[in-house]
Amino acid sequence: MRAGRVTLTACFAPFVFLVCCAAQQAPSTFSVGGIVKSSLTHQPVARALVESASDAVLTDSQGRFELHLPEGGADISVRRPGYEGQETGRPPAQLRVNVSANTQPVTIFLTPVASITGHVTLSSGDQAAGIEFILFRKQIEEGHAHWMHAGHTITDSVGTFHFPGLAAPAAYVLCTLGSADRNVSSDPGTPVPGYPGACYPGGAAPSSAIAAPLTLSPGQQAQLEFSFTRQPFYPVSISVAGSSASRPPLMMILDRSGLPANVSNHFNDRSGSWEFILPNGNYYAESPFWGDAPAYGRLDFTVAGAPVSGLTLVPAPVVPIPVEIREEFTANPAPVFGEANDSPRISGPNGDQPPVQISFDPVDRPLDGARGVNIRRNPGSMDTFLMDRLQQGVYLLDVRAFGPQTYAASITSGSTDLLREPLIIGAGSSVQPIQITLRNDTGFLQCTTKAGLASVPDQGAAGASPIPVYAIPTDSGPHRIYSSYVQSISLPMPPLPLPPGKYLVLAFEKEREIDLDDADAMTRLAAQGQTVTIQPNATLDLQVDPIRNRDEETAQ
Repeated sequence: MRAGRVTLTACFAPFVFLVCCAAQQAPSTFSVGGIVKSSLTHQPVARALVESASDAVLTDSQGRFELHLPEGGADISVRRPGYEGQETGRPPAQLRVNVSANTQPVTIFLTPVASITGHVTLSSGDQAAGIEFILFRKQIEEGHAHWMHAGHTITDSVGTFHFPGLAAPAAYVLCTLGSADRNVSSDPGTPVPGYPGACYPGGAAPSSAIAAPLTLSPGQQAQLEFSFTRQPFYPVSISVAGSSASRPPLMMILDRSGLPANVSNHFNDRSGSWEFILPNGNYYAESPFWGDAPAYGRLDFTVAGAPVSGLTLVPAPVVPIPVEIREEFTANPAPVFGEANDSPRISGPNGDQPPVQISFDPVDRPLDGARGVNIRRNPGSMDTFLMDRLQQGVYLLDVRAFGPQTYAASITSGSTDLLREPLIIGAGSSVQPIQITLRNDTGFLQCTTKAGLASVPDQGAAGASPIPVYAIPTDSGPHRIYSSYVQSISLPMPPLPLPPGKYLVLAFEKEREIDLDDADAMTRLAAQGQTVTIQPNATLDLQVDPIRNRDEETAQ
């Protein structure tokens, strides 16, 4: 027995020693407490998840929490279902604190999400089940409005639908897809009753709804009623030149805004044409052909109270658009953040790839969304590339150059300045080469903010909230916005690279959307900002005074 005791003691003694050493090396932690509140009512939010890298806890019934964090800087995030966060595409509420024995309690605000609930009744008195709704949300990206897909749902057995967890404040457009009554038998070529698609508010064309969208406030629970009236759907017949019954072409029907028409279709082998049923409205049919000989065809047509026949869509070969890229580089550009820069060559990051990335935003089809295009080097040329031709339409171009301090100083197609004007691609017409001039003499904007601003505490202070800074070209530069942040009053903003030129510089207490196409809003902002000139290869130091957002809550 005595020997056994000695053996056990010898085995456990090293373990006890290691535990003691680990306990001695554990870092000191301090208590960080606070409360989570609704930004609308300022009432406590219970059972919200408050977390950092080293601790997490749920708030109690009074919205209070207490974390135990190691000394130093720490990021705290808060989230809860029903409030803005990942479900709305926005980040959760966040706070930067300096953890020490003297850390004061903090208050963090959560913004309730909004929702849309709707009910549909039909003029026929039938149940409005299975009607499709698509939700679009307006987003401002680099100064321009884009309508992004925000959800899709169908009505239930009693005609009700619901879009929960919506970001707000925000503008929305709600569209239904048309549906014909397939249970009604009729002779071929005669109208069929159904319910046309429409967009709301307004219950008409998408352009009307976009001009006056539904605006939701944070936490707003919108209740909508819809009454659909039965209308006739008329037969439409479209053939494609050069196609055969053995290989029918792909064909899509869309309204003039780019929203697909939810219509029944059938390829008639005997006539070699596509047959659709559509309500009154303005449409276009498009038929893309891929493979060794790509082609594209578009046909605009109108349905106005009668069947439509005898239409023929004529595809045209898709001829790539030449993209000519020219360099106007300085010999020794200013270094970025102290690093030496080699002058880039007309080559992308992977050899033969182009040194630019180009995307197109269809102006005439606002619900269609921006798209990228494929660009490849023209064989045998060092400075010419070929870009896949886009379908007929009106497009704004966005060109991003690879390489340090490199930017597109000019973008033209014939006499069109594509930095500020759209590219128009007509039906079957050729597009003049796109000519891009690259420069690498970028200047820099470096901002600081005035001391004593409550919204920008000193670095490491509890409740620090970065100040967003926006730079908007006001002369011949691109019609877009550049942005960065001032993190604290003791730490200047990282140098923001900008093409040389004149800019309107704006700073706000909190991130906000700026619509460059809203002339009235831009006039008001111009009176509140500072106009500066960015010189090539030079840094401009600027002190900014954030514009107050009295109607918005910030983390404190």
